[in-house]
Amino acid sequence: MKNKILFLFILTTFTLFSQNKYPVLTEIVTDNAQIFSEEELVSLRNKLSNFEKKTTNQVVVLTINSLGKFETIENYANKVFNTTKIGQAGKDNGVLIVFSKNDRKVRIEVGYGLEHVLTDALSSRIIRNTMIPAFKKGNNFSGIDLATNQIIDFIKDPNLITQYIKDTEPKTPWFVYVFIIIFVGTFLAITSFSMYNNLTNLIEVFRGFFTGQISLGRFLLLFIPTLIGSFFLLPFIIIPLVFGYGFLYETKTSIENSIYDSLLAQLPLAIAIYLIATTIVPLLIALFKIKYRENKPFEISWKKTNDTYFQKTFSSSGSSSSYSSSSSSGGSSFSGGGGSSGGGGASGSW
Repeated sequence: MKNKILFLFILTTFTLFSQNKYPVLTEIVTDNAQIFSEEELVSLRNKLSNFEKKTTNQVVVLTINSLGKFETIENYANKVFNTTKIGQAGKDNGVLIVFSKNDRKVRIEVGYGLEHVLTDALSSRIIRNTMIPAFKKGNNFSGIDLATNQIIDFIKDPNLITQYIKDTEPKTPWFVYVFIIIFVGTFLAITSFSMYNNLTNLIEVFRGFFTGQISLGRFLLLFIPTLIGSFFLLPFIIIPLVFGYGFLYETKTSIENSIYDSLLAQLPLAIAIYLIATTIVPLLIALFKIKYRENKPFEISWKKTNDTYFQKTFSSSGSSSSYSSSSSSGGSSFSGGGGSSGGGGASGSW
């Protein structure tokens, strides 16, 4: 009986502790860390309360002294957000800023309904460019006040985000561009050389087959490995192009506007064009050489191979070898309206 009572006591204590660990906020700005003056606190509460009244969007600020030994700011912010139910039910239009003084960490937690505006990348930019520089100078109120101004402006007019991203885009040193150009150029030059060898070899394979110098079996033995080698060269062409163009593209525009999705969408077409270029083009060149440059008749030998021609043209010592052509590799009080967050947002430390 005593053991049961002890077990129930421990269970109840643990349950109450779990429930009380993450507070239910009743103020739109809760300054538990006492980093604001009374005037700053009133000013911030009035601004966020007025924004909520006009738009129903809730931007909530919570400052704390410490997260606790085993707590992360991401988990803490998400639990507080969902415990308080910040934002309106059905809209999930809430934002929570958690500032942990002793941990020197900050988190912008975004509700589902605003994640299309306050993306993780944009929230990270606000923390990195607005909040942390102010926090490092000891201007805690300024960092949070300016960040809430930006959040309010972006929610009201998402068109402002593009200009903000351009203004905060880090400048890339010139030598980085030079390195990228040299890297991509070298990679493409090596790959192009390998591709040239493969295409030259395929021309000879087609030429030998359509002049009756090699049999169908020998033709397939040469054609298939060479074609596979050409196919495996494809990533070595795409990767440097994607890397180089993607890097240059993303340094000039938003990091959210990536080129990779559009490239992936066109990948099947690119592969089809590539295979045509590595098979049909060598075939047409071979036929052209036979007909118009060598003026030879077309003939096919299904079983017999001219060993002298084969050894001269396709041996390892010859100028063209398929085996070497494959690639090597107001009031300030508020209550949550029923909103929720799935963990969208960003964190930072200083």
